[in-house]
Amino acid sequence: MTGALAFVLLIPLLWTVNALAVMLGSEDQLAMSLAIFHTLVKLLGVLVMWPLTGLLVRKLETRFRSMEEDESRVHFLDRNVQATPTLALNALALELHRMNALARRLAVEAISTEDGNNHHLPSGHRALESLNIAVGEFASGIPRNGVAATLLHGLPDAQRVGQYLVNVSEHALEMVTEHPTAELTVQELSDARNQLRAHAVTLLDHAQVDNTDWDAAVLQTLRQEFEAEYQALKMRLLRAGTAGELAPRHMAAILERLSDLHRIIDQATKAAIYLDRFIGQSRTPPPVAAEPDSESEPR
Repeated sequence: MTGALAFVLLIPLLWTVNALAVMLGSEDQLAMSLAIFHTLVKLLGVLVMWPLTGLLVRKLETRFRSMEEDESRVHFLDRNVQATPTLALNALALELHRMNALARRLAVEAISTEDGNNHHLPSGHRALESLNIAVGEFASGIPRNGVAATLLHGLPDAQRVGQYLVNVSEHALEMVTEHPTAELTVQELSDARNQLRAHAVTLLDHAQVDNTDWDAAVLQTLRQEFEAEYQALKMRLLRAGTAGELAPRHMAAILERLSDLHRIIDQATKAAIYLDRFIGQSRTPPPVAAEPDSESEPR
């Protein structure tokens, strides 16, 4: 665009170049004239594009979305699908699977990070809150007339799953921003805490309901093992605090972060279990009416 405009205004530009070269006393220096011409063309391009900058920015913003905008936008909840209950329930399951993946990713990131200024956790939490509202509105808009009750029994579970996943992200955000990692000088306790974190990440991996090797019984077993390990570490920290191995304030900070981790695992486990139950209920076929006995039919 700038090149075309420069070609149209070539004669005035050459006059300007010559005038400036004369003013600078370098009219006989070809290199100086070329430099002046090049500079004028660049300035012309800036002057042309400057008024259009705002319009171009708005156009580009409509074509490209930030990661937060993409995460908070529903992918499967469509009004056309909502009119057919069986399709709507399947769409709900797909959206909840996506929310579950996002919440688990945020939880793992919170467990692993030491950066209190992590910007992805707040944006992910806001995205899950937005998606949870969309799930509730979509579920409430599914038509009830002429639909087998067994297909709709799971809708409260769907909304419960959404809230559990929001809670996961909320506790993950709280763990990083309000309860930063406190150093443990007692090696035995530090190793036990690291092991608990590793087991938490393993449990979150098994909370992926749409995985081919998903097993609710395995998840429950891992949850029980995590609970026992958490309670044992908590008791050891309390004993270390009372024995003077840890300062009381230091011990309290460590326990608060572990409590956040405990809540994350609790809510993530519940979300996976109820999501699995919702999928099972929403796929239960309606009872088939028995064929009437031909001998008992009225004549």
